[in-house]
Amino acid sequence: MRYVYTSDQMKSIENHAMETMGFPNIVLMERAAMSAVSVISEKASQDQQILCVCGTGNNGGDGAAVARMLKQSGFSAALCMVGDAGDMTDITKQQVKMALNCRVKTVSVEAIPSADIIVDALFGTGLSRPIEGVYAEVINQINQSESAVFSIDIPSGVHAGTGKVMGTAVFAQETITFSAHKLGMILYPGAEYAGTVHVADIGLPVGSMASVTNPVYLYESEDIYRLPLRPNYSHKGSFGKVLVIAGSEDMGGAAYLTAKAAFSLGAGMVKVLSSENNRSILLGQLPELLFTPYDEQPDGDVSKQLGELLEDSDVVIIGPGLGQSRRAKQTVDYVLENYKKGMVLDGDGITLSEGKELSENVIMTPHLQEMSVFSHVTAEQLRDHIITEANRISKEAGCVVALKDARTVVCGNSETYVNVTGNNGMATAGSGDVLAGMIGGLLAGGMMPFEAAKLGVFLHGMAGDTAAGIKSKYALTASDIIECLYRILSQV
Repeated sequence: MRYVYTSDQMKSIENHAMETMGFPNIVLMERAAMSAVSVISEKASQDQQILCVCGTGNNGGDGAAVARMLKQSGFSAALCMVGDAGDMTDITKQQVKMALNCRVKTVSVEAIPSADIIVDALFGTGLSRPIEGVYAEVINQINQSESAVFSIDIPSGVHAGTGKVMGTAVFAQETITFSAHKLGMILYPGAEYAGTVHVADIGLPVGSMASVTNPVYLYESEDIYRLPLRPNYSHKGSFGKVLVIAGSEDMGGAAYLTAKAAFSLGAGMVKVLSSENNRSILLGQLPELLFTPYDEQPDGDVSKQLGELLEDSDVVIIGPGLGQSRRAKQTVDYVLENYKKGMVLDGDGITLSEGKELSENVIMTPHLQEMSVFSHVTAEQLRDHIITEANRISKEAGCVVALKDARTVVCGNSETYVNVTGNNGMATAGSGDVLAGMIGGLLAGGMMPFEAAKLGVFLHGMAGDTAAGIKSKYALTASDIIECLYRILSQV
């Protein structure tokens, strides 16, 4: 597990290190520059022209220190200062003076196209307004050059908290960030601007890092071991009975993918409640499941059939391909009002649950448009503020929210998880049905809702990455995600 931080959180950590722990700012800056030089010097040769393009803030001070250290190490490094010298922070003035005393040359922005390597130190994590004027022109020159670009701490122009591009931003091949990953380089579009990210330890004390509570976090490869244990002394009932309520008359595939994914992550038994039209395709493709058709009552009463099915289930997954008919609405209403165990609410189930009270045992897995209908917030607003909106909606709805986008955000228990596994090949029909089934399988195995949602999203992305490596992102299908689960689960 790795923590990631916003600009405000990193500023708080650094202030704690300086004011409470007594670490001088110049010492932290020197260590940051040394870390950046270590990365750059491994990629550069001494006959290449390196240009450090620096702003007037502390990020510019980092860049000036990098230029000095590269020069002292025998590299051809020059300094290009952008902006009004009167606006320089005191520490940046000090770093520029030290660089000049070490015979680092200063050049104008006209030197940008001729540089072999550009070190971007224009703006750091504190940027909060759109970039305009000369700074925008310089960034455009950097992006139009053929130089290799290394950004210091974060690509200039990327908002450290949201990943939003503030007017324009530097496209970096590599970014050297300090102490911890920044949230803006995890979220899109910022992630596309950062290139390969190197996290450098600059010696911030552990106590300072711990001074920020509830930071966002992500899972890494070792977190696959969070899978629920399967005791040797067991039977099919030991691993949970999952009821999948999915599939309208022309959406049998959604029910199939959901049920198979639940089996693939350990569910002991899976029963599907769906349209009679889907019986043959479901039992033909997945004979392990139990099938029950909708009981068509003349008065539209769904309570008798659902009551019996819910009583015999440990987990319910409701919504994939369900449709939005009158019966579907009655089904969703009844399940939400009467089922108190673990539940995955997906697809049409989310749309039909608008205005309903949910519970802490519910995991809602919407994409942006479904969440827009549920929350009455525009998809654009959700996308631009995915962390804050997912947290707000989770608290207001009282349930776990796994808001799906290029980076899926899972909120619950006053915590925020951001998923970084997966790829654009998974933007394909049925991928969300697979995710719902996987999370349901983990719930059936005994995991708590928030833990199941996080791990399900993580494993879903890992399986998608494996599938993309085998079939390519262009050819990937939802079924491939399920088929590649075994490859990653075999590691456990």
